[in-house]
Amino acid sequence: YQGADFLLNLSVHNDEDYGMSVAEAQCSGLPTILTDWGGLASFNYETMPEATFYIPVKIGLRAKVIDREKIFESFRWAMQAKGSHDR
Repeated sequence: YQGADFLLNLSVHNDEDYGMSVAEAQCSGLPTILTDWGGLASFNYETMPEATFYIPVKIGLRAKVIDREKIFESFRWAMQAKGSHDR
């Protein structure tokens, strides 16, 4: 985690209750980019709003849909956020 710029987890798996890799990354001060699906939504800490960027997931006709523009926006956010963390 110390060598990474951010953690990206775009999981939309139905049984994703808790992401251990997300917890480990956040404990090391790494900015995280997550979907707001399942248990990943529980990593939103009011005391650390700069720690996580959420990408909303919508239910489409045949599959779950993630907005590409939100992904690019999250990359821009993470590249700005990484310089503010003393890791």
